[in-house]
Amino acid sequence: MITRGGHHARQASGGEEALKLLEAEPVDLVISDQRMADMTGVDLYHAAVACRPELATRFVLMSGDAGTPELVEFAAATGLGVIEKPFNLDVVRTTLERLSKR
Repeated sequence: MITRGGHHARQASGGEEALKLLEAEPVDLVISDQRMADMTGVDLYHAAVACRPELATRFVLMSGDAGTPELVEFAAATGLGVIEKPFNLDVVRTTLERLSKR
């Protein structure tokens, strides 16, 4: 869906690999799961923004636990939403379109 929408997608197996990709090449936005083996999505957000400040408003978290205190606090502090899993592709598409305009 992402590439059919005209976007170039890169995939990382976890947070550390994602950070290496962010350091190696420019990206327009990040979509991350909250639960990863090596760090949380919130941790990745903070590390990504430290490396690339322009991503502060171009980051999406996905989680099956979007209502947890940590994610509610994240959304309030950043103004970013969290996509609840399972999700439908229309929600992802709309979110990507909104963030691409920032």
